[in-house]
Amino acid sequence: MGIVIVLFLIAILRPWTLIFPQKSLEQYLAEIKQAQNQTNITPEQNNWIIKFYGQIKDNNGKLLTDKLDNVVFGIYQNKIDNQPLWTSKSWNLTPDEKGYIIANLGSQTEADNPISSRIFFENHELFLGISINNEDLFPRSRISTATKAGDSWLVGGYEPATEAGPKQIPVINQDGEIVLTAETSKIKTTNGSIGIEGKAVTISTPFDSEENITISPLGGGIVEIIGTNSSNDTFKVYNTQLTSDALIKGELEVDNTTANLLELSSGSSTNLQTKFSVSASGNVDIAGNLNINNNLNVNSITSQTINTKGTVTDNLLVNKQASISGDLKANSLTIDSYSLDKTEWKFLDDINQSLKTTDSPTFKDLTISNPSNIYKLSHDYFVDFVANEHIDWTSTDEDLTTTGTLQAADLTLTSPSSIYNLSHDLFTDYIANEHIDWTNTNQDLMTTGNITIGAYTLPNTDGTANQVLKTDGAGTLIWQNDIDTNTTYSASNGLTLNSSNQFKLGGPITENTRLYNTNYDYLFLNTANGNVGIGTTNPLAKLNIDQNVLISGSYAYLNFGSLSSQNGFGIRNNNGVVEFKNQGGTWSGIGGVGGASLFTDSGSLTYLTAFNDDLALGGTTTSSPFYFNATNNLLTLTNNTSGSSFRVNDEANDLSPFLIDNNGNVGIGIISPDYKLQIDGTIAPENNEQDLGTDALRWDIYANAIDGNNFDISASGLATFTSLNTGQGAYELQDASTANKGLASFNDSYFSVSSGAVSIDDLYLLNTGDTG
Repeated sequence: MGIVIVLFLIAILRPWTLIFPQKSLEQYLAEIKQAQNQTNITPEQNNWIIKFYGQIKDNNGKLLTDKLDNVVFGIYQNKIDNQPLWTSKSWNLTPDEKGYIIANLGSQTEADNPISSRIFFENHELFLGISINNEDLFPRSRISTATKAGDSWLVGGYEPATEAGPKQIPVINQDGEIVLTAETSKIKTTNGSIGIEGKAVTISTPFDSEENITISPLGGGIVEIIGTNSSNDTFKVYNTQLTSDALIKGELEVDNTTANLLELSSGSSTNLQTKFSVSASGNVDIAGNLNINNNLNVNSITSQTINTKGTVTDNLLVNKQASISGDLKANSLTIDSYSLDKTEWKFLDDINQSLKTTDSPTFKDLTISNPSNIYKLSHDYFVDFVANEHIDWTSTDEDLTTTGTLQAADLTLTSPSSIYNLSHDLFTDYIANEHIDWTNTNQDLMTTGNITIGAYTLPNTDGTANQVLKTDGAGTLIWQNDIDTNTTYSASNGLTLNSSNQFKLGGPITENTRLYNTNYDYLFLNTANGNVGIGTTNPLAKLNIDQNVLISGSYAYLNFGSLSSQNGFGIRNNNGVVEFKNQGGTWSGIGGVGGASLFTDSGSLTYLTAFNDDLALGGTTTSSPFYFNATNNLLTLTNNTSGSSFRVNDEANDLSPFLIDNNGNVGIGIISPDYKLQIDGTIAPENNEQDLGTDALRWDIYANAIDGNNFDISASGLATFTSLNTGQGAYELQDASTANKGLASFNDSYFSVSSGAVSIDDLYLLNTGDTG
């Protein structure tokens, strides 16, 4: 705390005008002495006056507004010096209605002590101090000196202006702007470089101007935009009015140049690699894949090509229709599910080229203009869905090589003297009434692999006489001897084969019989004991099943003791509930035979419900709806989650009458207790007297601090507070909102008795330490 002093004016009264050139303090003093000698100026005329106008606060920060007597001002060399360079007379001052006082310090007309001008020249810093009745007030306030005033000469004598022109000092206006009105205004730094820096820098022209903004390094330098952002875009161009021409346009006005129009690189500073470039000739180089989600259009000029560079794995990916008017050269062309809208699709002179698709495309004619090469169709499907169009060879001795299934409406061989090899496992015509056509006879259809019909593969070996093709169950057709389907074959174990090629159990079974497949999952009939085994060769009962049993159908059940579903014990599935049936035919859940319980697991909840009787665990008593008995711990609940450990609630009325949370706090009438026992409601004793705490412990009872309610004690008789020991402070009645206040500081809003009287046997008064 201290003084707040506002110096609105420090006026220096002197018989001459001071101009401060760049001179030393000794030169200032010498000139003053010379002036005194030349003009016969008296020492009194070298005295200066400080006009003080300000407020004074005491050392506690309190503004002094009453009349002030014995006020003494002093000038010091620093903020804490005890030896003043000058002290005033003892002033009697009266503040105005706002607490301001006025005093002409050093004025001899008001009988104040004079202030020598030498003080302002001989000291670099000066501080004004105030004392009232010999008590110094702090902090002291800085006042100007001749040295500080001399520093103002450094601005060159130019006047300030909010709109500065030549030979004026720019001043920030009320809008926070520095306005330079000169035609050649500059913000200039050292070494001939110009820098503009701010939180935001805007270079713009007014809305009513149609002039351009030009950045022109005429000396051969470049324009650099250096960003340091780690996210968002480094360079953006916005325009909401452009309807023609280009958003960004570059012009390279040089003929016969090897420079690029555009070049984009990425990588570390020591390993930059060009990823995209456009040359002056219009060529585009891309280091990665070119993904086109719409049409790819190429002009009709024949010399134009689309070339991929690098290894043969580089590809051109077209996701929609590719309209190619000229020739296409590529190591690999990938087309995703769309047609090539082209009358002719040509491969030129490069060998080992491939046409690759990722789905079944539609093509028109495929013309191979260099018949000496092998051209690969490198997808599973090459389909011609257009009527009357075909794959055409114009010369002889050519191979059609595919790595997948070749589909075509017609395959026309125009040179019938040659043998044309289909060098893939499959050559399939899936279109009805269309065929593979040879235009001459005596030609062979040769394959180097198998022929597949449907899901089965034809063998590539010859069968013998009277053999037929049959499946082996694994997708392969094999040669087998023919069987007369009109004959019934019998066997000693009772198996017969009828005219419909069906096996039946016909006669008596004379030996163990086993039916199995290649995985040896079998049905076994034991003739010694009549046992039947499924999945086992050693049935131990009339029906012995090894592995799972599936019983399907609504209310399907197993019945014991009778064929009737109304008699005997049984088990069934009733819409996801396992039910048992007693001898009388009554179905119930897991439990007693009289429908005593139901067990249901419906995903996240599991219920154990007693319909009519009580539920008992560990005992047989029926004294309550739920009875639990154990020899050791009666009931142990372990909570490994963040939810409640124990909770009793009535979902229709009260969500939490009683609960224990995972921290061990007990809540009655509250969902989230913050204390070991927290009760939201009224506690009513039933007997004549109820105790809180023990002889060795003290209980603190608080009102609800959240809603601001008071703590009330209501009793039909007396509310008695009794100390159980002989020492002071056994019990404390304290106003919790104000420290160090006892019962004497209570008011009616904090302590109330609704009926009866209050008896205090031993009360410890906090503010005095006495008992009463």
